[in-house]
Amino acid sequence: MGQVSTRGVNLATVVRSPAFQRGFKDYVTGNPAAFDHEWSSDSRIDSTSKMWAYERGRHFGAWCAGCGLQLDPAAWFINRRLSWRVLNAARDAQSEGAIR
Repeated sequence: MGQVSTRGVNLATVVRSPAFQRGFKDYVTGNPAAFDHEWSSDSRIDSTSKMWAYERGRHFGAWCAGCGLQLDPAAWFINRRLSWRVLNAARDAQSEGAIR
């Protein structure tokens, strides 16, 4: 079996993903992991990328909990724009290697 092809993406694009947000929310609310969830949103993105985004969201939630950082999943966007607080926290998590 071959490797999955990859490409570089912007961190903000990953954080905006509904799958990333769902992974984060599932972690912080204590819901069980939904690895088998059928992601119907954004048909331009393949299911493997959505699963990776979901798992990154769960890792981000764990990182936030470990740092004592509380981010409200309902306040992810402000006037349809990604919250700077969320994006800055994601950059910090990325720089520490918690998410890639």
